[in-house]
Amino acid sequence: PTLILPPPNCYSATPDNAPIVRLPDGTWLFPNRVYGGKVGVSLYASTDNGLSWQFRTHICEPSGYPALLLLKSGRLQCYNYPLGMCYSDDGGKTWSQRKLIIPRDPSPWAAKDPAYQEELAHRSPTPHLLKDGRILILFARRISPSMGIGGMISEDGGQTWSPDMILRD
Repeated sequence: PTLILPPPNCYSATPDNAPIVRLPDGTWLFPNRVYGGKVGVSLYASTDNGLSWQFRTHICEPSGYPALLLLKSGRLQCYNYPLGMCYSDDGGKTWSQRKLIIPRDPSPWAAKDPAYQEELAHRSPTPHLLKDGRILILFARRISPSMGIGGMISEDGGQTWSPDMILRD
């Protein structure tokens, strides 16, 4: 097993089941939730095919369920909860400000749930790059009475998003 050390001044680095991204130069990247001096998401890199991992940089706050996606353009995106995204155009060395992802229309779950709160509805976002270049985000809705799996699609690289789709209610 490989030991993942927390970044400086932090006491914990917690890898989730996030996919690992491979850059064109062969570097492997994955995000970790970190706690301690700086709470949020940090990026780890491996240049030896995953035998060792080194802290590279802090990506954003908050720390919920980060996942990376590498676009065909080379842009690296980091999605996390509450549903938001930031990006890097330099292989993960520097990151944009995190921007919340707001679906275009009200959620179909909102009509069924009198206590519906948008910021709690899109947990564990998992991005997928489709063959046609669109981005699909799958997410969990884990709040009663309406739990399930949903998704949203972006046709413009993550700038705007479709309404929620209920995949499993």
